[in-house]
Amino acid sequence: MSVHKNGSLATRSIVEEHPEVVQAYMDTVVKGLDWIADPANFEEMEDIYYNMCLDEGVATTEEVCNWMLSINRVPTIDEMESMFEVGDDGQNGYERCISYIMDFMISAGTHTEEQKTVLMENIDLSFLEQALKNYKGE
Repeated sequence: MSVHKNGSLATRSIVEEHPEVVQAYMDTVVKGLDWIADPANFEEMEDIYYNMCLDEGVATTEEVCNWMLSINRVPTIDEMESMFEVGDDGQNGYERCISYIMDFMISAGTHTEEQKTVLMENIDLSFLEQALKNYKGE
């Protein structure tokens, strides 16, 4: 599944016609994120990342890959669940993150306020929420 020009991971028609495919994708993403977040897998992840960089022609070193992975931490399952909590601003953690990123993109001149508004109005976390439940066996 690719990211579409509208910024979504799936078109509205795919979500409506094949929600099971979107759910299977999100279930896989959650499993992968949990694996990456596990400190026991850090060295293997470092090897994977380093080899991926080499395969893509990115000039790097193992030390740089180690540093990049060290500063870009992946949230745990519990942290992902806690991001559903709505704060005093009326937004949950995911909405705040997306809003923050869109504000940066707007300031960089790559996106508009209108695009942010459309994106914010169309956030659907139901597949992620279900993927977290599926992962925990709920």
